[in-house]
Amino acid sequence: MSDRANAGIAVALLAAAFFAAADAAASCVSVAFDAALTNQTEWTYGAGFEYVSSQKAYGFKANNGGRDQVVSPVFDFAVTSVAFSVRKAGPGTSRNLLVRPVEAGVYGSSVELVPGAIPSDATEFTASALWPAEAAVRQFALLNTSGGGNLYVLSAEILGVPFVDSPCDAAFAEVGSTKAVLRWANPANAASNRVDLYEIDAGEASFVTRESYDFSFMTNSTSSPVDCGGLLESHAPCLSGSFLYKAANSAGVLQISTTRERGALLYSGSAAGDGAALLVSAKKHPTDVEKAYGLSVEWIDSLGVTNNVGEIPLSAEFPPHPAALSLDGVAPDARILFQPTGTDKSNRRILVDDIAFVENYSPAHCTTNLARSCVVSGVVSVAFRRLSPGGTYFAAVRAFDAQGRPSEGAASAEAVMDGRIPGLALHLR
Repeated sequence: MSDRANAGIAVALLAAAFFAAADAAASCVSVAFDAALTNQTEWTYGAGFEYVSSQKAYGFKANNGGRDQVVSPVFDFAVTSVAFSVRKAGPGTSRNLLVRPVEAGVYGSSVELVPGAIPSDATEFTASALWPAEAAVRQFALLNTSGGGNLYVLSAEILGVPFVDSPCDAAFAEVGSTKAVLRWANPANAASNRVDLYEIDAGEASFVTRESYDFSFMTNSTSSPVDCGGLLESHAPCLSGSFLYKAANSAGVLQISTTRERGALLYSGSAAGDGAALLVSAKKHPTDVEKAYGLSVEWIDSLGVTNNVGEIPLSAEFPPHPAALSLDGVAPDARILFQPTGTDKSNRRILVDDIAFVENYSPAHCTTNLARSCVVSGVVSVAFRRLSPGGTYFAAVRAFDAQGRPSEGAASAEAVMDGRIPGLALHLR
């Protein structure tokens, strides 16, 4: 895979990260309180609200009487609805929960959650509150104003609307060897923008191949696996094993194991040893993806002692880059054993696309670094200078309203500093 292709992957990953960031600030947020309240950097609460291990939940202590409260983080949107999933320790007493907005540390008027007085015979329920969008609620506090037994808060669903829409149509209009001009379109109520420019450093894996096996000779157009038997031995004399098949409906794929029997692939060549690495492209059988297993790799010395090399994680698809395991410390003439992890015999089938023994291995790399960041007002373009010739850059633009409240998402674009604009242009929101 070329450096440019790796850069494209990097841009896609960075775009996904921006989507995730947008989701974190989006107008729909779900919170599991057993996780969110582990540290108080997002949600804050007093001593009267604590984790109760027997309930596996956080709750208000009995007779709290409103002395302590749970305060949300400041959201990047106007909260219009909040619904809490709540549980009582048991029936027999009613409860009252209140929620009130918070603005710069100042508490507004309390709103009784619906239902307000929790029925005495209910043990688990949903309590909710509503605000109009124009109230611009960004933070709120939850209070328990009743006595009696403990009251546990399990989760919350927060809904709202953005204060300002996201920018769009981001693109590099001018690209030179060291300069690029980014332009975008703003929503009507945007007062300013933050522009972040990332430099992408990507490169493909490099190595020198000692031996490789791509199983291109194992074509099977039928809907059932076919025993590869002597075919494997004639094309790859160093490979043998048990319960090995040409995978169904495939071209060049080796299947290890059946639905009932645990198979194994054995390499008996001499390509291992210090300085060598093993590259494997493999995945789970499509109907076994729910099973938890991987590909175990071991080496067997001249005395027959089995030693661990490592485990290769498997998923439903072949990986974009082969998994790599170092063979340092492995005897040069060691036999290498491949088999599913675990001891179950059933439904642990592995499909192998490629195996290679290499040296001087350097893995593919893909990193992003924030190169520039600026805040602008009244303009819809930014010029970046003194960029790296030949470098690949990714820019993201986020809008803010007059009160400094951000848009949910960002618009983005990519540029390669060689005097041309690439075809890849991403628009996140």
